[in-house]
Amino acid sequence: MHEYRELKIRIERAGDGGFRTFAVGPSGEASGSFVLPFSELELENVLLRLSGQVGRRTRRVETPELSLVTSFGGKLFDALVQGRVRDLYHDSLAGARAQDKGLRITLALTDVPELMQLPWEFLYDDPNFLSLGVRTPVVRYLELPWSHEPLRVEPPLKILAMVSSPTDAVELDVGRERANLEEALGALVAAGGVEITWIENATLAELQRCLRRGHFHIFHFIGHGAYDPQLEDGVLLLEDAEGRGEAVSGVRLGTILADSHPPQLAVLNSCEGARTGRDDPFAGVASSLVQRQIPAVIAMQFEITDRAAITFARWLYESLADGYPVDSALAEARKAIYADRNDLEWGTPVLLMRVRDGRIFEIPPELRTRTNGQRPHPPPPVVPPDPPAPGRWRLAVGALAVLATLAAGLIAWLVSGSDDAWSRAAVDPAVLKGPGSQEILGITALPGDRALAVGQSGVYPAVWRFDGSDWSRQELRSQRGIMNAVATSGSRAVAVGASGGGSESDARIWRRSKSGAWEHVCSDCSGRGAQVVYAVIPRGDGFVAVGNDVDSDGYGAAVWLSTDGESWERVARADPALGGTASQVMKGIVEIEGTLVAVGRDGKDGAIWRSETGDSWEKRVIPSPQFLEITAVTRIGSRLVAVGWEGEGKNAAAAWISYDRGKSWKRGRGSDFRARGQKLLGVRPDPPGVIAVGYDHRSETPSAAVWRSSDGKTWTPVRSSSFTADGRAEMNGLAVLAGGQIFAVGGTGRPAADAAIWQKKTG
Repeated sequence: MHEYRELKIRIERAGDGGFRTFAVGPSGEASGSFVLPFSELELENVLLRLSGQVGRRTRRVETPELSLVTSFGGKLFDALVQGRVRDLYHDSLAGARAQDKGLRITLALTDVPELMQLPWEFLYDDPNFLSLGVRTPVVRYLELPWSHEPLRVEPPLKILAMVSSPTDAVELDVGRERANLEEALGALVAAGGVEITWIENATLAELQRCLRRGHFHIFHFIGHGAYDPQLEDGVLLLEDAEGRGEAVSGVRLGTILADSHPPQLAVLNSCEGARTGRDDPFAGVASSLVQRQIPAVIAMQFEITDRAAITFARWLYESLADGYPVDSALAEARKAIYADRNDLEWGTPVLLMRVRDGRIFEIPPELRTRTNGQRPHPPPPVVPPDPPAPGRWRLAVGALAVLATLAAGLIAWLVSGSDDAWSRAAVDPAVLKGPGSQEILGITALPGDRALAVGQSGVYPAVWRFDGSDWSRQELRSQRGIMNAVATSGSRAVAVGASGGGSESDARIWRRSKSGAWEHVCSDCSGRGAQVVYAVIPRGDGFVAVGNDVDSDGYGAAVWLSTDGESWERVARADPALGGTASQVMKGIVEIEGTLVAVGRDGKDGAIWRSETGDSWEKRVIPSPQFLEITAVTRIGSRLVAVGWEGEGKNAAAAWISYDRGKSWKRGRGSDFRARGQKLLGVRPDPPGVIAVGYDHRSETPSAAVWRSSDGKTWTPVRSSSFTADGRAEMNGLAVLAGGQIFAVGGTGRPAADAAIWQKKTG
């Protein structure tokens, strides 16, 4: 239903406590009066019941939720649409149907802001809810001295998306929402019809920066929102520079969003973004944006579950890209939520609009032709059931801040290790010292609570073994070089590194033979200029290794593949994701659900590479205003966690988390991440959380460093006197053994370094 006639109903206050209505439709005009069919107490009880039913599911044909909104919507419709207004409504509806058009029901509520609190989206004209069909969409209208014409959009339709999940607020499944949005629009993106830009840091400053650098048609917000009755203003919870929650009013957001080239549509996928003040129709996030000349805003009037929010976003954007007016597109999204056995939340989205016919975009026919029919409407996404209490934030800023501070302190105290938790491992000094510098760079766990580590002893590659009770060292004096990492697959063990340092370095890959000797096996590692292999993981019966090289075209990321650990093949540099003029390097790699995800650096920016096969890669850059390197990555269940560092001179430790197999990344926050010479260099799962190691080289007490996180998102430092040493100490990697014992490896006493091993025993 792409064309509409309109029935506009304007409501004003009457002197007797009731209301007057003035209706204008395609078949004439009418006026009338009405009183609300509920007392204030009854209305409050209904709204509480509506909010309290969110997320509940039942297999009954006639659910309590459906009965509730049917009764409420029917009484509200009968009160509003009566007498001559009802006659005009029926005449207008019949006329629109005769012309095969829809009838848009537009409610002008500017003069009665107290009525904007009512869920008009549940208006029910037996046997139909008006807003649950494309023929009778319900739109809220704020009267302003301007209107908008549709914006002609040449492909692609550009969406600027912001995901905000502050560290001191209830965690949302924002990663899943983001992943489902990208999946839903995958065909449109591939066809050139849609382009999504994600704001990595959900700050107001970063939003301003993105708007300055590009023009966007849609702003999509995923996160927390609320209405503050004391301030009488709506807010969205963005993030401050430290990742904590910052309540941003609709006025502030609108000032930034609507300047210069404002988007045509704002979608606020958060709670209560549609609420406004009882005395001011513009005292809310959605209405503030409309007042600042955003043509259309979709917001939520109740709490909305993650499942419903994901379904809503999927269907809304598909329909917009198919050329639907915004109210028709919203009706399609409502039906999808309803079809997902959700009898309540289809009424949660609210549309405020300042467009004559609902067309905020003029989609060229060639775009609709290119995207229509490419994919059937997908079924609702399969996501875990929502928890009993919806995971959306309701505003209590002062109390929340205090509780978050106390909780953070308590968590830090609970998870921070005492001096007895970590210690220097009991190792024969001869195993850690030598005639030259000693350093352990990589380690992996072996069956039977054993471990295998690699690094450098003087100018030679070296291997350290833990047999369950003692450590030993093996030097490979047949050639000079350094081992950076080690991995095992069954009885096979592979170490990777380089022949030396500087411009003459060649990549090296070693395989351990049955006799325990280490042999250089890579036949495609040299002859291309300086090369280094930094990381390796098992895959099936083989291995995947990553690093970088240098040739006449500059620095490039590099990948090596093996099916057995003995024969290796270098992936062609011609892959555009691996080449380039900037300095590129892969430092870590992991596999999740069949997808390889490598991390590293592209110039001064962080970089993520993804591949299903290993021989063809796609790259995503994480921009940095200074310098950023992602050094390691691991998997925790269905999530990925990466660590590294950022800054110039005095670096700050940094962490990231991905919920969608490395497609998108969210910055983690640490209570002790400071720009004072910190780096995170290794990370491993330590159920139920994750642990990372590196160093913290503050001028007074340079030390190795350990951070822990229960979810990969919020990090807390672990304290131990064993981390300090004479001179500089650092941890390069760690392994968590099957019995729970943890070994961290690195070096101490720079520049004349000794190898170092730290230990955290179980219990």
